[in-house]
Formats: sequence, C-alpha cells, structure tokens
Amino acid sequence: MACLSFSASAQPAHEQTGRYMLAKCEALQEFMQQVSNGVSMPPDPDARMCLGYMWGVRDLYLMIDSETKKPIIGPCLSRTTTVRDVVRVFVDYARANPGSLDQPVLITVTPALHKAFPCRA
Repeated sequence: MACLSFSASAQPAHEQTGRYMLAKCEALQEFMQQVSNGVSMPPDPDARMCLGYMWGVRDLYLMIDSETKKPIIGPCLSRTTTVRDVVRVFVDYARANPGSLDQPVLITVTPALHKAFPCRA
C-alpha cells in the first residue's frame, strides 16, 4: 500500500502577496524590455512565475457568459489584451498603491485590472 503526500503550495502562504509578486513581475518586465518579439521564455525563475501567474489571471478574466457575452467575473479584458498588458497594469498599480501589497496577489491585481479595463454598460 503506497502513501502519497502532497503540499498545497511550494511557497509559504505569507509570501503569496502583491509585494511578493511585484518583485517577480519587475524581473519579467525587465526581461520583456530586452526581448521585442515576446516569444522567448525568461531564464529567471522569478520572471517565469510572474508570467505563469499573470497568464492565468488573464485567462480567468477572459471567461464570458455564452449567452450574454459579458464577463462571468472581474474586469472586461478583451481578446487582444496581452499578458504583457496585464503585467504592466499590475506593476504600475502596485507601485502607485504600496498599501495594497500585503494583500493576497489576486486582491492586488483585480482592482488594477478593473481600473484599466472597466466594463461598459
């Protein structure tokens, strides 16, 4: 009989804050400024963590109701919104709102995206 053990997170929960992700996204932004074609994978693990997280956030907020064609949750990103856009909005917001950085990452990134991509009535 085999016994398997799984950890819920590779990082301690207290590190999953806006402050934690800001440092990683700043590393990604630095890499993206050096690469113009946007197809290279950043060599820095911190930059890759931001890339993966923000890609997931982008995909989450692109979900729309098939009948109403309106977002199911969150801000109104368009299909042309890139991960680069999401990272830029997050980094700009986080720098301008340092008081929000001790909140969980999603609590920090969501208002940033609502402000940058508001839903129209």
